[in-house]
Amino acid sequence: MEPLEKEALAIAASQVGVWEEGHNSGERVGEYLASVGLSKGNPWCAAFVYWCAQQAAKRLLLRNPLPRSGACERILSWAKRAARLVEQPRPGNLFLLISDTGLAHHTGFVVAVHGTHLGTIEGNTNLDGSREGIGVFHRLREMSENLRFVRW
Repeated sequence: MEPLEKEALAIAASQVGVWEEGHNSGERVGEYLASVGLSKGNPWCAAFVYWCAQQAAKRLLLRNPLPRSGACERILSWAKRAARLVEQPRPGNLFLLISDTGLAHHTGFVVAVHGTHLGTIEGNTNLDGSREGIGVFHRLREMSENLRFVRW
């Protein structure tokens, strides 16, 4: 795992337990959203990923390679253009949940790979795995054809 990925995972882990205060709002959620230029009320899973990567980049005095965006679809487009999509995930990668129509609509960090399951840390989710959730959670997801992985 690259140092930037490792640091971003540590920062993401430090955020587990952050809860929304209202719908897509709250002090910490507002920080995630502001990092990509969005205001409260917007979905924030991609903003959470960017915020974690940005905090890690600052700590390590590196450039954050991720696109500054709160849109999962923008992460997917960037990953395709930059040839960063990978078949087999590893800790530190991003995952993107892809809809039946082929659009990316949720993202988070891969923290572990257990056979056909992934340990993740995700923002704007809940214990049921919603992409419109209530906080930052550790999750266990089954690998499926609806997931794409980004080595950033």
